[in-house]
Amino acid sequence: MNAKRTERLARRERGFSIVLALFIIVIVALLGAVAVRLGAGESQTVTLRILSDRAVEAARTGIEWGAYRALDLNTCSNGTLNLTEGSLNGFSVAVSCVMTTHAQSNGTYHVYEIESYAEAGVYGRPDYVSDFIVRADSRFHGLADTFGGTIAYSTEHSHSGYNAPRFHLLPHRTAARPQLYATVLGPFIRQRPVIDAVLDGRADVAAVDGYGLDLLRHHEPDLVARLSVIATTVPAPAPPLVASPGIDAATRERVMAALLSVHEAPGMATTLDALLLARFVRVEAGVFEIFLERERAAEAAGYAKLG
Repeated sequence: MNAKRTERLARRERGFSIVLALFIIVIVALLGAVAVRLGAGESQTVTLRILSDRAVEAARTGIEWGAYRALDLNTCSNGTLNLTEGSLNGFSVAVSCVMTTHAQSNGTYHVYEIESYAEAGVYGRPDYVSDFIVRADSRFHGLADTFGGTIAYSTEHSHSGYNAPRFHLLPHRTAARPQLYATVLGPFIRQRPVIDAVLDGRADVAAVDGYGLDLLRHHEPDLVARLSVIATTVPAPAPPLVASPGIDAATRERVMAALLSVHEAPGMATTLDALLLARFVRVEAGVFEIFLERERAAEAAGYAKLG
């Protein structure tokens, strides 16, 4: 998925003059393929629109940053922005700037050509995120706006519903404000009741599984239209499918082989589309150690309980 626009900013030696808007935005929105299937079909179109909207906003942020540096700071150089706020959290934006000088009868102009390239995640890697949601008609526009209010959660043993948002909130805590929320509602066990708590006003904010929210966005768009995402956590490995230790090795391998090849079965295309899945991939158990690392980081910081 690519979109290109170009911006050229012209500046005369005495004063500023924008003579031509020319944006070059090359966007790659790459989020875990295990939770997103990009290609033909209705579900892919919905997901692609979500990702492309976020990527465009991230790239536009890079253009604005580059224009500010060129026109206000007289600096035309390459740089990288790592975005951390709202739905753009996790995007890395590479910004380049090229300056050329042009002499005209009424003066000399410097023309800046700024290119912004935004990307998030690695296509094909089975990662997922948690989204902090609020009511779309609420007064909250950023995560900090919800501090002092009420946060809801599903269950403490959930990574997406508890561990991930707790880790995300760590940098916002201070010695003067060790607790960010006055009230914590839960456990609601499942994520749909958490969403309902936000919609009916019992909670100001909640963190939910980003993949689950994408499924709702696809199958119940009117419901999700009443919500706004104000922050997104850093990616983590998508939850694995596990088997009982009592299953013999041969049976386990047959099940794994079937799952790993399910995307090749024509009869499963509709099911995979409905689930917004591209395919299943084999993973090593060690990749999930990051769940425990983030839990230990919160506990070591004295933030064992969400709040």
